[in-house]
Amino acid sequence: MQARDDTTTRVLLQQRRAGRRDTVVDAIPSGMLATDGPRIGRPSNIVARRYRLERQLGTGSSGSVYEGFDGVTRTRCAVKVLHDRLAQSREHVERFLREAWIVASIGHPGVVPILDAGRDAEGRCYLVFELLAGEDLDTAMQRGAVGQGDAIDITRLVLDVLDTAHQRAIIHRDVKPENIYLTRNASAELEVRLLDFGIAKLAAASARIATVQGAQLGSPYYMSPEQWRSETVGPATDLWSIGAVLFHMLTGRPPFEAEDVGELRYRVITQAPPTLGQFRPDLPTGLAAVIDRALAPRAIDRWPSAAAMADALVRTGATVDELDWDDWSH
Repeated sequence: MQARDDTTTRVLLQQRRAGRRDTVVDAIPSGMLATDGPRIGRPSNIVARRYRLERQLGTGSSGSVYEGFDGVTRTRCAVKVLHDRLAQSREHVERFLREAWIVASIGHPGVVPILDAGRDAEGRCYLVFELLAGEDLDTAMQRGAVGQGDAIDITRLVLDVLDTAHQRAIIHRDVKPENIYLTRNASAELEVRLLDFGIAKLAAASARIATVQGAQLGSPYYMSPEQWRSETVGPATDLWSIGAVLFHMLTGRPPFEAEDVGELRYRVITQAPPTLGQFRPDLPTGLAAVIDRALAPRAIDRWPSAAAMADALVRTGATVDELDWDDWSH
């Protein structure tokens, strides 16, 4: 992977302020993704002689995700394909396919199971997931701040997934609104899926596999101080990120904002995070205290576990509001 492009990341920060999405910090310079994936409608849109790629759902630094059709089971699915230019790198291939067994090892209903994975005859690496109906949290947040009850409920559900992952020594490292998917079960109850374990790190894994040439992996607004410093990450890293997401849901803005990535890095590393009360004095002080502890600059000062943070949220006694589900496309 090439060195991080600060100019590209600055554009991503500007896009976030304009309501557009960001990606991981080691983002791909503009234009490189345009011809790097299978072209829909061409023969190359068939992966592993089985999965027909019908519509691109999103793209990132490592690959693109498509809505697909399984020609064997005759069902719809989601297919993630590694960018062609990265498929020649053993490290990128290992990290991409590693997501399959990381997801399988977590075994939590809040993680979308991988149905298939591999490398086809044309050399394309792919992962196949269940196709979800709903929307990601980023889309919901673009309609405005999330209600207190829903924000707590969403965060608690994500923390439950993280607690299971952390017990298996897996650190997600990229908890952000785009990776939190909201859906409803048959009883119309809110369910959450934590997506994209592609840059997850096994606590005992070698640094060579976990990162590439020291690249900072994560999404700018939700990266912990230790990620910005390229230091060792642990469960507390994910707790900082979900704390930042909860802060954003309740206030309509992330804890730290800046004009460019360098300034953002400086602020996260050197400044104390703002308190929830500065922006939402109407919310319970207990809720503010939960977030304040999650966003502590030092990992040792944060919640001891995801379960402990979830328990603290439950004790705030918030009632669940209703998100506006009418805008979902199914």
